[in-house]
Amino acid sequence: MQDLSSVIDHQELEEWQLAIDDLKAEYGDTTAQLLIQHFAGMQQSSVTFPTSNGYQNTFDHTYDQPMPDGDHLCELAEKINLWNAMAMV
Repeated sequence: MQDLSSVIDHQELEEWQLAIDDLKAEYGDTTAQLLIQHFAGMQQSSVTFPTSNGYQNTFDHTYDQPMPDGDHLCELAEKINLWNAMAMV
């Protein structure tokens, strides 16, 4: 099993542990376990992504033009475009 502290922030892990402890205190160990298993099952079934889809890039790569080297405005435009692409995902 992978060490969660290398993947999730320590404070986040503590918050999850407190939430689980509260769940056990409120509903008991058995109900808490059933609830966690339910959510784990939902996670496994809902996180299946197809390896391919029907979309295809409509622009031929020959239309791509290299950006001029050393141009500050081109670098800024590229950073803005990358930021926008990341924000849309």
